[in-house]
Amino acid sequence: MEQHAVHDTQVLVLGGERLFALALAAAGIEDLPPIAVHRTDEPGAPSPDALPPIDVLLADRAISASEWRSLVTPRRRHMGRVYVGVDDAPDSPLAESIVLPADATPREVRLACVLVADADRWRRRLERRARREQQMRRLSLSDPLTGVGNVRAWKARLAAASRRARDEGAAVCVALFDVDFFKNINDTHGHDAGDEVLRAVASRLSAGVREGDFVARLGGDEFGLILGNSTVEQASKIVERVRQDVSTTVVADGGREIAVKASAGWCAIGPHDPPDAVVRRADVALRQAKQLGRDRTEAFACETERDGGEQSA
Repeated sequence: MEQHAVHDTQVLVLGGERLFALALAAAGIEDLPPIAVHRTDEPGAPSPDALPPIDVLLADRAISASEWRSLVTPRRRHMGRVYVGVDDAPDSPLAESIVLPADATPREVRLACVLVADADRWRRRLERRARREQQMRRLSLSDPLTGVGNVRAWKARLAAASRRARDEGAAVCVALFDVDFFKNINDTHGHDAGDEVLRAVASRLSAGVREGDFVARLGGDEFGLILGNSTVEQASKIVERVRQDVSTTVVADGGREIAVKASAGWCAIGPHDPPDAVVRRADVALRQAKQLGRDRTEAFACETERDGGEQSA
């Protein structure tokens, strides 16, 4: 078969001799954007995998789901469809389609193929752009070391949680976690081992929470957890369970093992609590957990807050 430039609109014909002749006549028109016609059912024709990426399927019959699956590959996920003389042509959410009458002229066929291909190219461009933008948003809100949320994401989610507590009366709680003696881990085992510890802690935290909860690394060895729909009783159990999971983490460092322990402090978000006050109260509880020996969970008790919340129960 004659070789065609890859930048032409690539058309795969699925039909009889009449349709193939119509496609060849359409390809011979010189004053329109070029199309390249392919067929896989003639002697010596290449297999579908050997063809360039197909832009349009030109058919004189409906394409069954099984036939469509046999033609679609990851690099040919989007293919437009032009039907000639098909009364009930199936539609596809992944492709543009045009239905022409049985007596369509070669010029109409070629224009339809070019239009459908252009529409699908724009669709692919828009999807690629959307994926890139989504990836950039995800990266801008993720901690590069651990993959959990970063400080920017934490602030946004905390503000949203505070609004829910205020406007909807939602039961929302916040917890802070610190790796116990993390500086000693870095000093003894090195920063690479310390990074592995942080990744392991982030993984345990993410695995231990429920759908709708949110985990972020706030800097250094400190992590934050927002429990999106939890009463005080539920939060107490969840935070302690997650902290215990973290405190069973063991990270290999060559022939040595690093046993990880963690402390946690948490508080409920009241209907009138600004986000910074919530974090400060959780931090008060976290510091008390450290003062009481570490490797434990403490809750902030509102009635004991004095001097702006710098002391705790």
